[in-house]
Amino acid sequence: MFPSQPTRISYFLRLGSVRQGSLQTNRGGLFGLHDSADPTLFTVGIGMLDGAFTYSTNARGFPLQPLLPVVHAFQWYQFDILLNWSTRQLEIRVNGVTSVSHVPFVAETVDLVGLYTYDAMQTWWDELYVGVDHTMAFRCPVVNNGKVTVAQPRQRPLWSPSVVGPPTQYTPPVRHDSHLSRRPVYSFNNGGLVPNDGPGHRVYLNDIREPVYDAQSDQVELISGELVAISISPDVSMVFPLETNAEGVSSAELALPQQSQYWYSEIQVLNNDSVVVGGGIGACSTTDLITWRNEGIVLHYANLTDPFGMNQAL
Repeated sequence: MFPSQPTRISYFLRLGSVRQGSLQTNRGGLFGLHDSADPTLFTVGIGMLDGAFTYSTNARGFPLQPLLPVVHAFQWYQFDILLNWSTRQLEIRVNGVTSVSHVPFVAETVDLVGLYTYDAMQTWWDELYVGVDHTMAFRCPVVNNGKVTVAQPRQRPLWSPSVVGPPTQYTPPVRHDSHLSRRPVYSFNNGGLVPNDGPGHRVYLNDIREPVYDAQSDQVELISGELVAISISPDVSMVFPLETNAEGVSSAELALPQQSQYWYSEIQVLNNDSVVVGGGIGACSTTDLITWRNEGIVLHYANLTDPFGMNQAL
């Protein structure tokens, strides 16, 4: 699959002063993915047109589809292009927020990257990456009909019955007769003792509360109990959060919220035999439950419990 079919392309872009007019009257900062068999065709193109970011797939010329309505000068933007070569669909994120998804594209390979300036303006490119998507296709929740839902099935693995074992079990109650039980003090009403009273001796404890789950309710709608409130503002160490105000005022000029909501979810990687060979924990953050920022994978793990060497992917 790699490198002719990369699953992730990432880069940073900053636009500055223009020679004539403003960003609203210029175009540039164009990033393109091409197949060397037809280098004039943009398999994917992202650029700045008249003060807004635009994109296109399988088109010639400057991209025209809207991606982000307002572009601010001298402010870094992070772009992530995620390509699914099985479905021939792509997703574009700006500053970690999904702007468009499930966009079809037509290509067999991508082996050329183009950086174009067009009109005279200051342009910075940084940290260009073309390769494998190590985020394991982790996606953030989306808003659907007023509800925050998860677009893809969440991994909620249940322990194998061979590992969990049976439900909690007790030994059968047995009354032991001895010289103590035959004493006169116990001959009247058993001395206050009730035979076989109370729980039996526990021989096996199973404290798994939910051995099964409802896929319809457990994997679709997000509930408040899954969110973690942290008293910190959104991270601005690399890029500023995308503005959500109607006026398009940059987040760099506004007071950021003092609290963020974080959501964590597990991702599993299966081999051809549907055996879990690895995975991770992904994180998303939000301040309004509408715009979700993908924070990436906060933990990777691998299944090392394979003493017979059957999981060769490890």
